[in-house]
Amino acid sequence: MILFVVFAALFHYERFVRYRGRENVDEFFFYAVIILLLLTGAWVIFRSYDWDPWLLALVAFGVAIHFAGGLTSHEGVRLYDWVPFGIRFDKFVHFINAAIAAQVVVAIMRFEGISFGRLEGLGVVLIVLGVGTTFEIAEYMVLRTMPDAGVGQYDNDLQDMIANLCGAVFSRCVLWVSRRIRGGSPIEIGGGR
Repeated sequence: MILFVVFAALFHYERFVRYRGRENVDEFFFYAVIILLLLTGAWVIFRSYDWDPWLLALVAFGVAIHFAGGLTSHEGVRLYDWVPFGIRFDKFVHFINAAIAAQVVVAIMRFEGISFGRLEGLGVVLIVLGVGTTFEIAEYMVLRTMPDAGVGQYDNDLQDMIANLCGAVFSRCVLWVSRRIRGGSPIEIGGGR
């Protein structure tokens, strides 16, 4: 939360105004409040869990690439708008963060003693999609209520959800392969030791 507040105050706000204009600053504050509420809620709910340091490092990496997308540029283009390999950088961020979120969901399920049995992979992917869709609904609210919002149109929202789906499925496939290689032993990155 401290990292977010510092980045928002010192860097993100200024770059947002430069990119979107001062007349659209309400969009910045909407996202800032949503992110702070989510971070605070997650901390309150999950602070007592014995998190695997590797998972926390992955979450920090996911936050860092999100900030990098809005704060840095590549060849004069904001990183979120850069298109390597014909895919916007934003979609790579969604893919990576959905893959990390899948591991977080697995860890929470272990902490809580929740098992979907053979449907675990499907359950994890659907939970990640649900969380990602919540963010896309927030973007839709911005699009519908704030003139000239910079979140993109429906096509952008659907591409984000597709990237989330691919990231979550990729994470589950990597876990499945790693279990097969190790002879069925669970080696989730997510913790739940």
